[in-house]
Amino acid sequence: MPAKRRTTRRTAARNATRRAQATGRRPAPNAARTREVARQRATALLTAVHDGDPALITAALSDVRSPQAWVTTVAALLHHHVVRPCAELGELFGTSAAEELAGVLAGAPELWDGEARAARDLAVAAVATADGDFGPDAVADQLVASTPADDLHLLVDLALLAGACTQARAEAEGQDWQDDVQRHAHGEACGCHNEIDADVVEDHVEACLAARLSADPDLLRSAASRLRRKGSLPRAVAEEFADLGGTARLEALAGTDFHDLDDDDARLVVLALLDAVMINPDGATVAERVELRWRA
Repeated sequence: MPAKRRTTRRTAARNATRRAQATGRRPAPNAARTREVARQRATALLTAVHDGDPALITAALSDVRSPQAWVTTVAALLHHHVVRPCAELGELFGTSAAEELAGVLAGAPELWDGEARAARDLAVAAVATADGDFGPDAVADQLVASTPADDLHLLVDLALLAGACTQARAEAEGQDWQDDVQRHAHGEACGCHNEIDADVVEDHVEACLAARLSADPDLLRSAASRLRRKGSLPRAVAEEFADLGGTARLEALAGTDFHDLDDDDARLVVLALLDAVMINPDGATVAERVELRWRA
């Protein structure tokens, strides 16, 4: 990738960061609840920064609404898009992940200025510390707990660095960058036939619910109105739905981030929106294996 293009992309990313900060976004008190959501946030930010689209970058940054969401997004960027591609490059070329990261950094001079130092140092530490255990929680605990949880510039710089790492892997494997990132970000479905880990399914379902609520802030209000008019919930779940607050509570939750809901409210939303979760026998990724059937 030409240095000029990377520099232009970085300028656009940092301008978008300033716009996101200027909107008055403040960390919310609760955390993102799943690794899958953090992985989706990280991949969305990586893609937006790689494309240099200010609107997408601002949208991706505005989705990081709490200190814990910031931490888990940083951890997911490190885990999926820095440490893992560097480790895979090391396996491919018979080198270490640290050597591959050093090679990526050598080819990205825009990541050597003072503002990008925190992201660069964090990536170097992650690769050195991981030692084969690339769990996001471990990375977060070891490396980012003391980093200010409102530093959007660091997120953007880390996404730029992750873009360089994933670009190097895609080129080495002869793959299109976008296809390579999506393939690795979504992960491979586990198990065989209809078997799949329940935690993986739950993470995916919560991520899809969060995405729907984010895309349509009025979704719960319209769902509550529909349920009042038609009373269309099956008898098996109607009683539980009423016990959790029913349509009045559902309408009151309109515009709320799914990750900010407590367990009862999250269950209420699931009952209102989701009819069934079907597991397909075929598919290489979780998204291909898990089919969601929506009520609305």
